[in-house]
Amino acid sequence: MLFRSAHVRERLGAVAVDGTGAGSRLDPVDVRSVLPADPDREYDLDAVMAAIVDPGSWSRDDAPRSGLATGTARIGGVTLSVIGSDAAVGDGRIDGAGASAARERVAHAETAGEPLLFIIDSPGPALGVEAESAGTLRAIVELARAVRATQVPVITVVLRRAHGDVPTILGLGAGGPSVLSVGTPTLRLGPLPAETASEAVGITADVAALVAHTEFGGAIDAADRLVVDRVVDPDALRGEVLAALRLA
Repeated sequence: MLFRSAHVRERLGAVAVDGTGAGSRLDPVDVRSVLPADPDREYDLDAVMAAIVDPGSWSRDDAPRSGLATGTARIGGVTLSVIGSDAAVGDGRIDGAGASAARERVAHAETAGEPLLFIIDSPGPALGVEAESAGTLRAIVELARAVRATQVPVITVVLRRAHGDVPTILGLGAGGPSVLSVGTPTLRLGPLPAETASEAVGITADVAALVAHTEFGGAIDAADRLVVDRVVDPDALRGEVLAALRLA
């Protein structure tokens, strides 16, 4: 898997997939119009998916809504299993139901030989007594194990946030299963979102604003730390995924 990942990354570096200029594989799609840069603003995951995948191909699994949505889609005619953060449900936190559904989707991808596409925008796992009593931690650990063990091609897109253990759970970083991982320029990392951390330690509004501002350098930091391979314009995401599928 690591050899294949390195091969794909090397090939991608020589291919124009940003959707602009000569040699582009696809015209750019309008993801920016449905993806707010402000992490406090909700958006419709289905609208983001519609802007990335083949028209009409995104289909959610029949499961209760949770912070992780699962389903199938096609990109360039290739069928993928999709696991995506639903920021409109619990702010996209990974809860027990979502983690269990995602693990089942990983298992399906293995059986069907379908590539996995992760769309990440999460402040971290669900926390609290209710989450613990629902077996959230156990479900998340089982999901993380399944993701790390998968043998199908994995493509990961980080839209805005990957806080806490989210990178570990969903296989980001060096040694992870992704053949390609990309982030947008507004990607934010860290143990906790700046707003949550500020509330926990009681710092002033001015300091909290400064901390939040520094998080917007997260895309460069993520690339430096090999959490993602590339930082790309949101409107180039479809082209990036399609190129990775063709080269994987």
